[in-house]
Amino acid sequence: MTPREQELIERAFAEGLLSQAEVQAAQGLAAQGLAGGLLAALSARLEPARRAQLSAMWEALRVLGPWQLGARLPDGLELVEKLGAGGMGEVFLARGPNGERCAVKALDRDAHPLLAERFTREGEAQARVDGHPHVLRVRSAGQHAGRAFLVMDYAGGGDLKERLKSGPLATAEVVSLGGQLADALAHAHAQGVLHRDLKPANVLL
Repeated sequence: MTPREQELIERAFAEGLLSQAEVQAAQGLAAQGLAGGLLAALSARLEPARRAQLSAMWEALRVLGPWQLGARLPDGLELVEKLGAGGMGEVFLARGPNGERCAVKALDRDAHPLLAERFTREGEAQARVDGHPHVLRVRSAGQHAGRAFLVMDYAGGGDLKERLKSGPLATAEVVSLGGQLADALAHAHAQGVLHRDLKPANVLL
């Protein structure tokens, strides 16, 4: 099954277009290596209305690509904005089926195995410190079109590095923010987790 075919099946299932049984049938068809392609083989088994929806979804994936803005992840999240990129991958703002916003951190497809291992450990560590009001919650993790990703709560206030560009914080803000950071770090340490990269750019407001 090609990455695009896998994306089609995942998205069709997430949006209720295909049942679990039909997904399993699609995977069986893909394993046969059909010359006409998975879309044609699967469409032949669907009624006209769903066949048309599946074809439209296939065309949208051809135009968008699995990680371009407007594309959807298997759980129905739509990528709406690219928030940034770093040494390990990219961060996107995503919108859920009910309009809720979250952040999606995606590892580069060709990331070195050591980075992939670090990415996995990072997700596991962050999940261990969930439940604190000043720690972003990890909602889920998965694989999509060859890339590992984490879904986290979205903090829309920017980061401390950007905030400091407009001038120093007031004393009351420093005391408040310092207390929140200390409390969050103490919570993480109690779970056996060390941050190791605490800097203004990683302090989300």
